[in-house]
Parts: sequence; structure tokens; C-alpha cells
Amino acid sequence: MIKHGPLSSSIWVVLSLCLSLCFALPSTGDAQAAKADLTDPTPDNAEAIKLMHAAEILMWKKDLDGAQRQLDDAAKIQPNQAYLWSGRARIDSLRGNNAEAITDYGKELEYHPSESRMVYPEIIQIYNSMGQHKEALAAQLRWAEADSDNPEPIRQLIDTLIDDGDATTAVKEVAAAHLTEVQRKDPNVQVELGRAMLIAGDKTAGTAVLTAVLTSVQKNPDDDPCSCISNDVAYYLADADVELPLADKTARQDVEQTSRETRSWTLEDNSMLLRNRSLDLFNYWDTLGWVLFREDNLDEAFGYINAAWLNNPSSDFGTHLGEVLTAMGDRTRALGAYQLALATIPVVDGQSVRASRLDLLARIDALKKDGVSSGVDDAALQLKSLRRFDLGTHLGGDQSANYRILLKNGNVVKVDPVNPKNTVDADLELIARAKFTLYFPPKEDVQIVHYGTLNCHENRCELILGP
Repeated sequence: MIKHGPLSSSIWVVLSLCLSLCFALPSTGDAQAAKADLTDPTPDNAEAIKLMHAAEILMWKKDLDGAQRQLDDAAKIQPNQAYLWSGRARIDSLRGNNAEAITDYGKELEYHPSESRMVYPEIIQIYNSMGQHKEALAAQLRWAEADSDNPEPIRQLIDTLIDDGDATTAVKEVAAAHLTEVQRKDPNVQVELGRAMLIAGDKTAGTAVLTAVLTSVQKNPDDDPCSCISNDVAYYLADADVELPLADKTARQDVEQTSRETRSWTLEDNSMLLRNRSLDLFNYWDTLGWVLFREDNLDEAFGYINAAWLNNPSSDFGTHLGEVLTAMGDRTRALGAYQLALATIPVVDGQSVRASRLDLLARIDALKKDGVSSGVDDAALQLKSLRRFDLGTHLGGDQSANYRILLKNGNVVKVDPVNPKNTVDADLELIARAKFTLYFPPKEDVQIVHYGTLNCHENRCELILGP
């Protein structure tokens, strides 16, 4: 299963921009916002908001000094304007002044407690980026208390502790926390709790929690419309090597249900939805492959996990692929898989080393000490080559355009330019030259969607798949 890493600085600015410009204050429909009716009485000031919007644009352009001046002017007009201190915090964070950023976010919460759902994740991310996991844990607990109708802080708390290798503490924290009924009974919280119990060694309790969640979402499919929860359950059961028949049945159902959904896709549909469902499907392929690996069905496991890896290279998929190849006796390719998987993990200055990176480094070191060589000299470059297809010659001149690509069972079905005014001559014929057979598990009847860039230069063309 894919675990998402920290946001890069550029993505952080984009997200911040969207949050401030695209969203209003949190809804007052829940208990926390009802409290905010009493503690957030300050009306918005149109002139201050105009200056804050100008600051966001300048942040987008990486003009932090200019953005700071805009926010300073906004503060002179209304120092407790909503999102003002969050804007200051983002500038401090981008400058590397993390302690000041946390102070700024604290000021935002002091003036506007109703913003807890947006502000606490930023605080937690900063603490984690500095390796201050105890402080991040305390912030998650404060968030859970402040936003009592939101189960997400508890789910994140459990997930963080598991990633830190402390599943036992995760179980204890949930038991000790003053959770609301909504938080405690949330299926995603229950799934993470069951996972923590399994990792902590209490397989009986963990299995009981996970199977109960699975039974619940199967009776109430509206609680799991994307099959994400059932997929998580199947994966965690297989990872703990328990209830494999149930994990197998569940994983196959998730794959078949989603595959059936894709068979009616056209590129006239919501392209973002199709892409997101394709990413879901890659996750489901990896889960089914991992179940099959636990069942010693190595050939079938390889087909699913390799397809997931090729479509969406990640540290988890690459690690699973390496384990399958090791079990198949192909340690050379296993080492290569581990090296490429390692290259998918971003290394950010000032952030603690992720457990998945340490695990892969240990696997690579062990194989090399045994004299195994993979021939991978530049893992980052070879990783990029997985996304690049040489399409051969084309006499249409130098052209480049971005496309949505619909694939079915290894073949290109249709292509659609992202910008209809920017296309490449004979685009479908060119993109159809790419070979996608291994991007699909054998015997699966399914469609997937990718984004890609078609580049033609000096009478040769290539297709580069996007993330």
C-alpha cells in the first residue's frame, strides 16, 4: 500500500494558495464551529482580505519579502483577520523558520479556534519535519480534542506512531484518549487501530477489529464507496499473515468491482475521477498481489504487483516486488527493484529519515554483501526510464503536447489532448506504438487512465507518462 510522503515546498505553496483563496471559513454546523460562533466574532475586512490574496500570489511567485509586506499591511488594518496568521506561518515555514511558523499558527488558533481542522495538520507537519515526534503527537491529541467530531486526527495519530515503529503506544494512546463516539467508531480509525494491534503482536484482537469493520462496510457499502476500507483490511490481514482466505476473497472482490466499473469508461467522463480510480486500482492490484505472495502463489503475485509498480512506482510497491522476486529466486532483479524503490522516496533536508528508506537501505546492503549485483548505476535515471517510451520516427516536425490516455488490456484505446488547441499530428497512431502489456495483470479485463506528454523532436517521438 502506498504511503504518502511530506509535501514538497512548491506543492505546499500551491496547496496553501488553494486553501486560502478557494475555501471559506469552516462550516458552523458542528459542535466545534458552534463554539467558534462565540470565539470568532471578528467580521472579515475586505481590504485586509485583498492584501492577503495579493500576498498569496506573491508567495506563488516565490516573492516572500513582497508577500510579507502585504500581510504586514493587512495586519495594520485588522490584526485578527481570519487566515492572516496562517499566511505569516507559511512564509516563515518557506523561509525555514519553523519555530516562528508554529507560533504564528498558534496565534491563528487563538483568534479563530474554528480553523483547527486546517491549522493543526500544518503544525503537525512542521513538527514531524523537524523530527519532533513527541510534539507532533501532542498536537494531534490537541487537534482531536478541539475538533471532536472529526476522526481524522486520531487516524493520523495511530498512523504516525506505527510509522515510527511504536504500534504498542498507538494502541495505548487510543485507549487512553478521551474520544467522542464519532471518533471511536469511525471505520478508518478502527482499521488503523486493528492494524496497530496486529503489529504490536495482539493478532487475536487486531483480527477481530478488522473483520468487524469489514463486515460493517459490506453490510453498508455507502460507508466505503471506493472499496478503500475493505482493501486496507485485506492488506493488513495479509501483511500479518492471518485470515488469508478472507483477505484473498476481499481483495479479489475489490479488484473485480473496480475493474467492472472501468469497462464503461470514456475520456468524456470526469478525467480527474478516472485517474484517481486508476490509482485506487493500482493499490488494489498490489494488495491482491501481496495476499497471493502470502499464499505462495508467486507467479500470479508477480503479475499484479509488477503491474501496480509500473503504473505507479512507489516505495511500497517496489519493496513488495523485490520480496516476490527474492522468493522466486531472482535476487538480481530483486536488488534492482529495491534500488528503484529507494529512488522514489524524497530526501528533504532537515527531515527525519523515513522508516521505509531505512528498511530499503538494509535490504540493499544485505544483498550487496552477499555479492548480488543488479546493474543499476543510476536508480533515479532508471526510474524515469520506466515512464518513457521511444515511439520511433515521425516526420511531422518538432511538436509537444499533453494528453489523457485511455488504455485497455495493454492497448491504447483513445487519446485526448489536455489543451485542444495544442496537439501533435497523428497523436493516436504515435502513442499507440507504446507497449503497455506489462502494465496490466494477466487475464484482467480492465481500463486505466494515464496522463502523458508526447514529444517529437528531430523526427523522433517519445511518450513520457506523468505521475
